[in-house]
Amino acid sequence: MNLLQQDKQRKQAVTDLLRQTAGYFQKYGNQENAIAMEKLATDTENGKFAITVVGEFSAGKSTFLNALMKDRYLPSYSKETTATVNFLRSVK
Repeated sequence: MNLLQQDKQRKQAVTDLLRQTAGYFQKYGNQENAIAMEKLATDTENGKFAITVVGEFSAGKSTFLNALMKDRYLPSYSKETTATVNFLRSVK
């Protein structure tokens, strides 16, 4: 199985879990959370999701994200480089 197929399977597993959670909330009368879970499932299917990376200064967060994206979008050095909140977004 190639990486694209693995990605599709993982994405489907996440959306299935979100929809099951929405069903749970619906069953127990929590409509607000049911709607929120369904929106998360739909957004995930459409490629709209967030990954949050949190850690100490100089812990390798930028290096990790650059490796994840297979390109160097964030500066990464041995000293503090991204002391602010950064949002990265796919343009696909």
